[in-house]
Amino acid sequence: MNVKRLWGVVAVCIGVAGAAGVDAQIRVGSVVDSRGGSGWTLNGSNMTAARAKLLATANFGVSGTVNKPVVITDTAAGSGSINAALLANFDVFFIGYFPTATFTAGELTALQTWVNGGGALVATCDDASHADVCSAFGHTPTTSATSPVVPTALGATGPVFAGPFGAAPSITMQFTEGYFPTVGSASIIGQDSAVAPHATVLQQTLGSGRALFLSDVDMISDFSLSAGAAITNNNDRFFGNLFAFAGSGAAPPAPVLPVPIDPRLLVLMAVLLAALGWRRLRQR
Repeated sequence: MNVKRLWGVVAVCIGVAGAAGVDAQIRVGSVVDSRGGSGWTLNGSNMTAARAKLLATANFGVSGTVNKPVVITDTAAGSGSINAALLANFDVFFIGYFPTATFTAGELTALQTWVNGGGALVATCDDASHADVCSAFGHTPTTSATSPVVPTALGATGPVFAGPFGAAPSITMQFTEGYFPTVGSASIIGQDSAVAPHATVLQQTLGSGRALFLSDVDMISDFSLSAGAAITNNNDRFFGNLFAFAGSGAAPPAPVLPVPIDPRLLVLMAVLLAALGWRRLRQR
């Protein structure tokens, strides 16, 4: 084996190690509460249980129910800051309860482009006054739905209502309980309990990405989840499954960053180099 070919093997080994490091996490971006979330975003006062459950290694961790840890970045504090460069850092982007006109037209376009390119969006939109993102994707909600939410026939066997954290046959809503009167090309996976059911949870494939829309943020807030990090009730199971599914798809291209090399890999490469050198000496 010549030197160029040998270094090619080494480069592949390092590349595989780097890819494994990126793929071994679910990188979640969440709009910071200071932008107007009123407590209903992942660093907000009304979603402490949601954050705890995502960061608990028993739920999302190497030996957890989902074997990838979640890393949350609270971001996008400034108007216009959601763009391609920012979104490239994430596998999942979460939009909580933000009033209309929080996000600029450019930010909404950037989110659409990112999803089409492989990103996963989770957006909550309780009513038409908190629906910038859902409306941009064609799903403006209205009020009022009837709690609880139950899975449709499609949702009952799908990954959100019946995923790795178990089945969630019924989940509660609170306060402003919205629904989606228009769903377009999205699939209805959850509906309310009205005599004539309304769409409350939508799943949509867009390009190589996916988007999930909830018509009430309180399906996954402290008002419906159990306290703390444990997964114990149906809303907990729905929430865990929601992020497990969102984080399971192909991630958008990540920025190229220096990757720490596992010492075990260095030992393996040293053994490989020694073996190749011994082989060449014997051939002479």
